[in-house]
Amino acid sequence: MTGFARDLPMLFQGWFWLVVGLVLTLRRWSSRYAREIRLLGASSVLYVLAYLPTASQSNFRYVYWPALAGTVALLLLLADHVVRRRASVGGAPVDVDPGDHAGGGSGATPGDVRPVATSGP
Repeated sequence: MTGFARDLPMLFQGWFWLVVGLVLTLRRWSSRYAREIRLLGASSVLYVLAYLPTASQSNFRYVYWPALAGTVALLLLLADHVVRRRASVGGAPVDVDPGDHAGGGSGATPGDVRPVATSGP
């Protein structure tokens, strides 16, 4: 643990996880997990901001949740990237339909990833 903290000290700082949360919240993601990623980011930002006026010192224990939420969000982005890459291996472009929770749209389930039907040459 000591070597890891020495090599990557920013992972144990609150400002790092605040920046990660802000990026996750403010960036528009074209992922099938875009809503979940933004919610995890917003949750971690609000958690860190709640501790700013009250925390007497900067300990990693105050950013356990933001670190976990940011890591889970980054893993969701990685998982979505892998799914898209595997779906497009056959050469067909991949369409990510984020869905419509009101029941409209293309009739696909929210977050549906499938190859786009293309017409012949």
